[in-house]
Amino acid sequence: MKHFLFLLSLATVLTVAGCSNGENAGDSQDQPEKEEKQNEESKDEEKNQDNESTTEDQNKAVKSALLDAQMSLVKEIRSYNEKIVAVQSDLKTLSETKEEKEKEKLKTSIQEGASEAQEASDQAVKAIESFEPEGELPEDMKSQLDDALTDLKAYFKEAKSALDTPLEADFSKADEKFKAFQEKISAMYKEVGLKAPNLSDEMK
Repeated sequence: MKHFLFLLSLATVLTVAGCSNGENAGDSQDQPEKEEKQNEESKDEEKNQDNESTTEDQNKAVKSALLDAQMSLVKEIRSYNEKIVAVQSDLKTLSETKEEKEKEKLKTSIQEGASEAQEASDQAVKAIESFEPEGELPEDMKSQLDDALTDLKAYFKEAKSALDTPLEADFSKADEKFKAFQEKISAMYKEVGLKAPNLSDEMK
């Protein structure tokens, strides 16, 4: 009986040991697969971080290029537009003035200013046609900028046409073109997460 119990106990111990060895062997076989999977996940995470960093850098570069383009354009065009704005200001003052002597002075100023403003309009168109943004913009944004500049050129052409009759000048068509220019520039700014400037104020 004792001999039987001893054999039974020995068999139980061997069975348990065998199972334990089997589990350990299974774990040892699974370990390389787990390590390989962890390495792949780590590489994927690093790749995603690199992609995010690259995208962020590209976005910053586009923002910088767009801001530089806008500032360069304003600097190039402002002095020409100021001539038109000066005539518009005199026309507004003329409409509010009652004294005849003052009216005559304003009329003379408007007529002289109109001639200068028309010359400035021609110069502005040439400057816009030769304008090139300093920074690197994506091709789609270059196309958008070119489209906006077409409206800006049209604004100066319409303003020049309106000044053919300076004392009765109607700038409504010119204003429509400038509004279209502003809307297209604003859309570009919104696309990259920037607040659009008021270009009408900046060009006065």
